[in-house]
Amino acid sequence: MLTAVILMIICSTADLSEVRLVDGDGPCSGIPEVLHQGQWRKLSNNYIEYSTIGLLCRELNCGDVVSATFRSDFRDKHGDQSLTDLDCEGKSALSECKKRRSFIQPDYLNISVTVRCSDSVRLVDGAGLCSGRVEVKSHQSWTSVCEADFDQQDAEVVCRELDCGTPLTLQGALFGEGKHSFGTKEFQCKGTEDRLLTCSTSDKEEHTCTHGKAVSLTCSGPDDVRLVGGSSRCAGTLEMFHSGVWRGVTADRWSMKEAAVVCRQLGCGSAVKSTMSVSGGDESGWGFHIACFGSESAVKECTMLYSSKIRFPVGVVCSDSVRLADGAALCSGSVEVKSHQSWTSVCDTGFDRQDAEVVCRELGCGSPLTLQGALFGEGKHPFWTKDFQCKGTEKSLLTCSTSESQEQTCTPGKAVGLTCSEPDEMRLVEGNSRCAGTVEMFYNGQWRKVVADVWNIHKVAMVCGQLDCGSALAATKKKSDGDVPEVGVLIFCSERKMKKCHPMRIQRVEYLAGVICSELLSQPTISVSTPIRESRSLQRPEIFNGHSFTITCSTQPQYPGGSFHLTLPGTGGRDSQAAVSHSASFLFPTADDSHQGNYSCVYENQVSFQTDAFQEESQKYSNNWSPGPFIYNFSSESEPLSLIVTDLSEVRLVDGDGRCSGIPEVLQEEEWRKLSNYHIEYSTIGLLCRELNCGDVVSATFRSDFRDKHGDQSLTDLDCEGKSALSECKKHRSFIQPDYLNISVMVSCSDSVRLVDGAGRCSGRLEVKSHQSWTSVCEADFDQQDAEVVCREMDCGTPLTLQGALFGEEEHPFGTNQFQCEGSENRLLTCSTSDKEEHTCTSGSAVELTCSGPDDVRLVGGSSRCAGTLEMFHSGVWRGVTADRWSMKEAAVVCRQLGCEPAVKSTMSVSGGDESGWGFHIACKGSESAVKECTVLYSSKIRFPVGVVCSDSVRLVDGAGRCSGRLEVKSHQSWKTVCEADFDWQDAEGVCRELSCGAPQILQEPVFGEGEHPFETKEFQCKDTENHLLTCSTSDRKKQNCTPGKAVHLTCSEPDGMRLVEGNSRCAGTVERFYNGQWRKVVADVWNIVTAASVCRELDCGSALAATKTKTGRDEPEVGVLIFCGWTNRIKCRPPRIRQIDYLAGVICSEFLAQPTISVSTPIRVSRSLQGPEVFRGYSFTITCSTQPQYPGGSFHLQLPWNNRSDSQAAVSHSASFLFPTANESHQENYSCVYENQVSFQTDAFQEESQKYSNNWSPGPFIYNFSSESEPLSLVITDFSWTPFITRMLLVPFLMLITCSFIFLIFRKCGHFFISGAGQKKAAAAVPRESIQLVSL
Repeated sequence: MLTAVILMIICSTADLSEVRLVDGDGPCSGIPEVLHQGQWRKLSNNYIEYSTIGLLCRELNCGDVVSATFRSDFRDKHGDQSLTDLDCEGKSALSECKKRRSFIQPDYLNISVTVRCSDSVRLVDGAGLCSGRVEVKSHQSWTSVCEADFDQQDAEVVCRELDCGTPLTLQGALFGEGKHSFGTKEFQCKGTEDRLLTCSTSDKEEHTCTHGKAVSLTCSGPDDVRLVGGSSRCAGTLEMFHSGVWRGVTADRWSMKEAAVVCRQLGCGSAVKSTMSVSGGDESGWGFHIACFGSESAVKECTMLYSSKIRFPVGVVCSDSVRLADGAALCSGSVEVKSHQSWTSVCDTGFDRQDAEVVCRELGCGSPLTLQGALFGEGKHPFWTKDFQCKGTEKSLLTCSTSESQEQTCTPGKAVGLTCSEPDEMRLVEGNSRCAGTVEMFYNGQWRKVVADVWNIHKVAMVCGQLDCGSALAATKKKSDGDVPEVGVLIFCSERKMKKCHPMRIQRVEYLAGVICSELLSQPTISVSTPIRESRSLQRPEIFNGHSFTITCSTQPQYPGGSFHLTLPGTGGRDSQAAVSHSASFLFPTADDSHQGNYSCVYENQVSFQTDAFQEESQKYSNNWSPGPFIYNFSSESEPLSLIVTDLSEVRLVDGDGRCSGIPEVLQEEEWRKLSNYHIEYSTIGLLCRELNCGDVVSATFRSDFRDKHGDQSLTDLDCEGKSALSECKKHRSFIQPDYLNISVMVSCSDSVRLVDGAGRCSGRLEVKSHQSWTSVCEADFDQQDAEVVCREMDCGTPLTLQGALFGEEEHPFGTNQFQCEGSENRLLTCSTSDKEEHTCTSGSAVELTCSGPDDVRLVGGSSRCAGTLEMFHSGVWRGVTADRWSMKEAAVVCRQLGCEPAVKSTMSVSGGDESGWGFHIACKGSESAVKECTVLYSSKIRFPVGVVCSDSVRLVDGAGRCSGRLEVKSHQSWKTVCEADFDWQDAEGVCRELSCGAPQILQEPVFGEGEHPFETKEFQCKDTENHLLTCSTSDRKKQNCTPGKAVHLTCSEPDGMRLVEGNSRCAGTVERFYNGQWRKVVADVWNIVTAASVCRELDCGSALAATKTKTGRDEPEVGVLIFCGWTNRIKCRPPRIRQIDYLAGVICSEFLAQPTISVSTPIRVSRSLQGPEVFRGYSFTITCSTQPQYPGGSFHLQLPWNNRSDSQAAVSHSASFLFPTANESHQENYSCVYENQVSFQTDAFQEESQKYSNNWSPGPFIYNFSSESEPLSLVITDFSWTPFITRMLLVPFLMLITCSFIFLIFRKCGHFFISGAGQKKAAAAVPRESIQLVSL
């Protein structure tokens, strides 16, 4: 009784399951049924979804799916039944799936799906159905299998049982350690069995399997897909092996996602296209649809749908030589090439744009969009060993020429990634216009005709809009004339969403859909030509007065015939001509002012379209169609052509508010070209203004909207250096830099007033334009208010001096008007004037005017107006200046304009703000009086804002450079000369230091002139430690007796160009370069052992042992300098530009250790003889080796004079002493000290000489054994003698007494000559004052 109860409980528990397999040969095979609404219903019979079937098998504790097949005898055996759908997307258990009643389709009433699960073995946690950790069912629970109990024969049986092909890899812990206990049996399969549990087994005496030993297996996958009837195994009609029969796949719902999975399973690279044909055989045989996501590894993982007919057999063409892997779509990924039947990655250094175009074309994609390394990962395969050399026109990559890579340097991260554009979705073909013809849609990798089954004027309107062809004129239908049935595509056009047409399904073509849009004719073009070829200017083309010109109308050769109508300016009249060779020319013999204005060309033509039927807009509601052909009168008008009639000239200003303002253009090679757009060179623009008889330059500013308004144009550079007229300048075509395509220079000339023959553009003799000629102005007719207006009009500040004949006598006659300005006007010619009754102005009375100059430069954020960040006032805005091309020449001009000379240094920082705001570069010669006279260059970014520090208290003037000249000191806001009697060598050192120069070299009598300023009344008393001269102590002189010719003249040395810091040796450390008045670190961006060798050579430090790179430890960004070093001794390293520091460049040279010293000592002091130090025979002596305290440790080796022996000692306090107790003959000859030490240098990376060609770097630290040898010490061994000793002790003091007495007598007689001579030459001797006094004694 109890047994029966237990059995009932077990059976009732089993009945609680909501899924079962029936009509099979066991609980793990059969037709799946689902309990839904209290009724067992068959799972939907029209498709197989492997993910859902897999959940079903696991729900039944039956492992994983082995097979799922269609059967076509269900209704015959079981009658009609209800069906249920399971929605299991994203679910991990069958209980989570949603159930719903399924619609029974008539074609599928007799169809069922039969499932077989692996009820005894499964692969879990793998990449797909055919890979994972092996688990075997034992006593209704799953157990792991130890790798020691499982071999290749066992693996063959498992792969066969799971319908997964043959074993590929067999190893432990590949897919995790396993969640179950290990089985106690060892399998002994022969390899021919169909199921694992039918193999023989043996019990294991001891269970020794540990974690990580669970066997993992990867099978090759099912061999159930093939392509037949093609040129290779990678192209042909698709077939699938199902229930022992190869069956076809229909293309009704086919896409490139499914094609990609097929190619992936076959190992054939990327899917290129799908071919589809109309079935030529019996359509009654059933087959499949397939629905894939595109990421599956095999077709078996996709959803398979039953198809009762194969109407459109699908074919697939794979690229078996090239593919794009791991991308987001079919047309993107890492480029891989098949070589010797295996895939290889391609290095980005061996692949260029032309190669990319071929790959995109071969894969049926559009043109390349992006091409870069590591875009889709680092690459899983070894690299291809050839460099492709495609021309860009080849159809497949492997037909391109290749060259062997001499050296394989491709590293991980260099696998080339490519993204091609998707091809156009729609096009019109078989017509003479892009806006008329038969409609084609790109579908499944190839262009297919659109069928006209549901075609009408509504869809045509959508097609015309999608192709940007205007409105729809007619929809057309044309009978397909192909002998072979053709597959086309039926499209759906949405008027609500995106207003685009999409492919709906494929269909056999009977009638072709066509379209005729309103923008059928191409827009005609209009152009003008003259005997001198003219191009478009910024405003309009120019023709010259009195010259003939021709206007030509032309159009593309679409349709024959037609006519052109030229619309004329003024009255709007028209001139007409028939089109000949698709163009017409209209000649105008003599140009005059009436020809100025707008012209346009209108092209008209009647076109007939051959079609079977057409539908127009008026028929859209009736759905009627008219028989062809369709005839329509088309017209199209060109863009307007605006002409201007001018006199012949080689320079002009356009797009301004008059002939003396605008964008400058130069006539070169019979074409008007814009003057180079990225810099303003005032000397050249001054010549241009004078050439146009427009006076001088008032302003030249940058504008940043040129390209937006006028498009791209050619540029011309003018080289006018040293020229006095624009006609003397050399013209050459300019390179258009991308940053400057939208930039133009806007020039404004003073067309009514100018200053000539002065020291700059803001000083000179005043001239005024009257009746198109220049006249001088009489000083009697001109006062201070008039001068204020002129300086304001010239953008030159305020008047400084106003007098006659300062800049020579006038060249032009005097004007007859007297100016009566109030001083507030902006232009002189707007002032009131009065006629003079009598012209009484004589030669020498022309007005000469000097203005203060532009107030357009300032230094902000510094300690005074003479220090700070540089800004320039431009078009109403203060803009920054970038230090990219900055030098001390530009800094000198800034300081000169601000009255703060000289320039001491330039500070540069990394921009902390927005770099998008544009500013300037400046290029000066250094002699200009204001920045406005330099060349000003446009800069799209202010990456390194430049600052200037001027010395507003001391300067050197009239010298050969900034570190030499006559000394002047500012006192009470005026400059004063310094008297040589008040200035000594310590004072000179302070001045050189303040001006960022080297040490004083020459301090002597006038070589730079006598000075223009009064002498300073103070005497300087510097202590040699001050940084500024005015911080030195001074004393008032009781009597001022400094005469002309006594002004101090000082020459300081230029600072060293290179040094090594942060090391314990002058020949090792971080490299610094003196640049723009201060020391700057050298950045390691292009640093290597070759450059390091040049640095060692320049510093006289021997050869380079290592170049080093160290990460900068600063929190704030710092500006460094990038240096370039030549290969020869004659070329020194120079700084080409600045850059933000990331890594610091360092160098370790061979002359790293200082040379040790060697000395000898004995109990009796011995002086050096002519041969060497003397040591007495029989006495002891000590030789001491020592070196500078650079690094701790090390050892000394004393080289002895006999038998090349040496004696060694460890260095103690950087020295070692070697004692010799008794001197004899063997101790005579040469000794030397060799110091050795192993030094470790802390650095992030270093490069040695052996790495210079590979450009490899080793991680730090750098360790090296250094040695350095002293000069030789030569000893002489002699006998001790008392006679020489006594002679020296008596004779030497006696001779010294006689010498001192003689000097004392001479000084008493002639002492005043010594004192004055020493005073005059103390600076030239370049020795301290104390030394000169000692000589005087």
